[in-house]
This record gives sequence, C-alpha cells and structure tokens, in this order.
Amino acid sequence: MSNSGRIERLPSFVELGGDWLPRLVLVPELGGMIRQIEFIREGRPFPVLHDDSDEELVANPWFRGRFLFPFNDRIPDGKYTWDDVQYQLEINEERDAIHGFLYRQSMERISSSKSPSAQWIRLFYQTDGTHPGYPFLLKLVITYQVSPDRVDIQVDIKNTGKTSAPLTFGWHPYFSLPGTKKIDDVILTIPASKYAETDARFCATGVLRSVENTRYDFRKGRNLGEYDYDMFLACPSGWASLETPFCMLRIEFNGELLKGFQLFVPPDRTSVALEPVTAPANTFNHPELGLIALGPGKSISSQIHLAMYFKET
Repeated sequence: MSNSGRIERLPSFVELGGDWLPRLVLVPELGGMIRQIEFIREGRPFPVLHDDSDEELVANPWFRGRFLFPFNDRIPDGKYTWDDVQYQLEINEERDAIHGFLYRQSMERISSSKSPSAQWIRLFYQTDGTHPGYPFLLKLVITYQVSPDRVDIQVDIKNTGKTSAPLTFGWHPYFSLPGTKKIDDVILTIPASKYAETDARFCATGVLRSVENTRYDFRKGRNLGEYDYDMFLACPSGWASLETPFCMLRIEFNGELLKGFQLFVPPDRTSVALEPVTAPANTFNHPELGLIALGPGKSISSQIHLAMYFKET
C-alpha cells in the first residue's frame, strides 16, 4: 500500500470513554477513522490497534483504522461498468483505485451523548457526485459507542440520489494484542469455509474456493504462522477472534452491509489487519461476489462489535 490522500497538518482527535470504559480515539477529519481502541483491566489500559505515528497519520501508508467507502478494496486500473456506462475512478495506488475516498474526507459531528454507563458520537458524510468515476449520491452515518467491556460501531448508508448506486464498505483495523511480540504466534479463528481467489494484482477472479486443505482454513483456530496473507474470507456467521496467552479479542458483525473479513499481514509482521468488509477486491467488476446495488431512497446498515476477554494470570 502506498501514500494516499496526503494531508498537510495533523488533524484533531475525538475521544470516547476512558477510566473504566474502553477508550476510543477517532479522527473525524480523516473519514471518521479509528486511531486507537483501549480496553481496561483493573484500571490499566490495554491498546489493541497498531496505530499510526503522527507522521504516518498524515502520510497514510497503510490505511490503518480507515473506513473504506464507497468501495472497500482494489479496482484494477480504476475502471468499472455500471448500468452499461464505464467509469474511471481516480488512481491512488500505482495502477489501481483502492479503498474508496472517504479516508481523505471530513465527517461532520451531528450528535453525541455521555453517561456513566456509555458514551457515543455520530458522524455524517454525504457524497456529492463530484468524485471522479463515482457520480452517485450516498449518505453515510457512523455511530461509535463505548460501554463496559465493549465497543460498537453502527454504519447506516442511504441512497439520496435518483439512480441505483454500486457500493461496498469496510473498516481497516490493524490489531496488535497484548501478550505476544510476534503476530505469527497469535491464534486466529474464523468460521469461514470459502475464500476469494485472486490474480497477481490481488484482485478477485470471480471464483470462491474451499479453504479445505489450504493455509486459509482457520475454522478450528490456529496460529497465523509465518505466511503472507491478503485475501477475503466469506463469513456468513459474522465473527472472528484473535487470541494470545493473555487475552482474546472477538470481532463480530451483523446486518446486510458486511459479509466477510479481509485478512492481511503487513511486511513488518507487527500486526494483523482483520477487516470487516462487504466483499473481495474488484467486486465492482464481479458483482456476483456481493456488490450492493442500492436503489434510490433505499438504506442498508451493519453493526460491528468488539469485546476483549482477559485470561486469568
């Protein structure tokens, strides 16, 4: 992944929680990205995300914590066809369009609330039809909430235009859990029986294959090991977990918008990206893999839930 959507100054942060609630740090000016999540045990915070340094936050080398909208992964050469019209998206990584354009847009704060038992904030963004290759009008609302031992993210999207709009969505967290120094030793469990076949450019070919007898089979839980990963795992049951000797993090999703996880291990192997997404890369050119056609006035939503379970020591 490359430098994409560079900004010229360090943006401001918004924090939720703290004390005995989980702490969440988000950046409205960068598409509502989540910079850090900390769970609390006996008054001590334990961060679970590999977050950007200040310099990386500006340069965006890995899309850490970014929301991926209106498409969640790679579109080769930035080209796709919708309703018999070919569109050309802006190229933001080598030869391809990747991860949408929300990551460099500012979201507006529309409401928030704080109480002893929960805190939440709601952000809003509206596509205006001026982005190259994406003339469609979509309203996006993301609600972030922290409550005891839990972080919840609600995503709502509505087509405010007069034509059907192609759409996928995702969130790109890089997890680095307490209790291990090497991501290779983390135990990953995903009850996914199929993965998306990709070509040399990591774009889906349109074929879903069985994970049976492959290194992509995490149904019974196993160490990530020293392998490289960058693939989509279809997960109808909507959950995955990461486990170390110290803790287990469970990530769940539900609703119509999200259908699987993109699994990616960066070259430094200090974290693992386990991304709730709609569909594989290049789904805009392979709609059979799960491209959403959102009709005028129609809405779609999903929820993401994170919970940390600490082990007895």
